[in-house]
Amino acid sequence: MFGLTTTRHLRAVEARWQQRYNDACTTAELDRRRLERAAARTTDNLRHRLTRVITALATARRDLASSDGALRRLAEQLVDERGRA
Repeated sequence: MFGLTTTRHLRAVEARWQQRYNDACTTAELDRRRLERAAARTTDNLRHRLTRVITALATARRDLASSDGALRRLAEQLVDERGRA
């Protein structure tokens, strides 16, 4: 009788530890998935922001290049007008 009670007790303890282990594994898996989703969102957000910055830089470069050309032509015209005067 004593052996049977001990065996039942050990099985109950083993079942509780197995349940705790399963719960810990489930929690770890859910945390891993949550972190992966957060990392994917962060990566997408950073990629989008980088694309916007690159586009803005390209636009600014193009605007500066056209402004530089316009200023150069204006300066040449002013020099020509002063040379004639």
